[in-house]
Amino acid sequence: MFISNAEMIRKAMMNKGIGVTELAKKAKLSQGAISKITTSDRRCTIRTIGRISNALGVSVEQITIQA
Repeated sequence: MFISNAEMIRKAMMNKGIGVTELAKKAKLSQGAISKITTSDRRCTIRTIGRISNALGVSVEQITIQA
């Protein structure tokens, strides 16, 4: 089964109770960028994944590992 990074990020957001606006502020990204990343409309670099994982308080592996 393939789980996209977008799904993993959304799941982490839900588990942490963090919305798009709060994640964007914490990751220092625009709300539009977060929205596009979490809906698979935009691919992101490992650097961006790192910023998102730090903002969520999870490891990069937790939002990139495919089940």
